[in-house]
Amino acid sequence: MCEYCNKIINNKKILDIDNETETHMEIINQKKSWGYMLYVEIEGQDNDGYKPSQFFQINYCPMCGRKLTK
Repeated sequence: MCEYCNKIINNKKILDIDNETETHMEIINQKKSWGYMLYVEIEGQDNDGYKPSQFFQINYCPMCGRKLTK
């Protein structure tokens, strides 16, 4: 079992995606709306002081390749 996609919600953070400790990704499940998503938070701040982040819809775990189903 993959430690990154096994629990799906509030899952283990995939740290150090660009050699920066404050940057991370995690797999989440927005069951009622979008399904499985990759949440990415990057280093830095926008003009309002928030860290830039983005959600990407995914079908497979980026760490082990397991198909994620709704």
